[in-house]
Amino acid sequence: MTELIKENVDNIASGNVDKVASENVDNIASGNVGNVASENVDNIASGNVDNIASGNVGNIASRITEDYSERVANTIENFIENRASKFLETIERWSGIPAHVFITVTTICVLIFLMFSSGPFFILNILLSMYPAYQTFKALEAEDTDKCFEWLKFWIVFAIYHGVENIGDRLMWWMPGYGILKFVFLTWCSIPVEHNGTSFVFKYIHMILSNNVETLERLGEKVQNVYHRFV
Repeated sequence: MTELIKENVDNIASGNVDKVASENVDNIASGNVGNVASENVDNIASGNVDNIASGNVGNIASRITEDYSERVANTIENFIENRASKFLETIERWSGIPAHVFITVTTICVLIFLMFSSGPFFILNILLSMYPAYQTFKALEAEDTDKCFEWLKFWIVFAIYHGVENIGDRLMWWMPGYGILKFVFLTWCSIPVEHNGTSFVFKYIHMILSNNVETLERLGEKVQNVYHRFV
């Protein structure tokens, strides 16, 4: 016990807080609560309260998040392998329609429904926002400058598209099949390939904005002046 406490104190002194926190979490998981309590009491006595709190909470939260993500992934995988497969087998057995034909017909019906109905478009909008948002988050976490730059271009295209859409909202939403065209276009912009929609559209956006930077800056200054005058 003395050697273990000494080791943790040395680790804290040398800045290895994560190692101490990880060992404490392992001790809790294996039932060695006495070791953790003894170590933490000594650390508190020596004034290292912040190290204990930040290290233990950070590691416990990380492990809980990883465990939860793994369980969700396993649940989805099991659902696809078991429930979905059994459902398709049941449909095929009762109706005599092959599973691949059922899936194809269902997909076509859903696309036709989306083409002539405005109700489910909020679902498509969520999907079109969540995937790029998640990929952008991953790029930031990995500190991948190239991917961050590419996703930043996508969000510029995304913002300008929605700005134009809001201006012509009444006209666009009355166009037959506009929702499908929007879904296809934004999907094309977000697919992770070299020459996607973002790389194509951004060239023209860059050309227009770079030629009008001074005008846009003047407009921005005027808006700020009006805002500060009345606020």
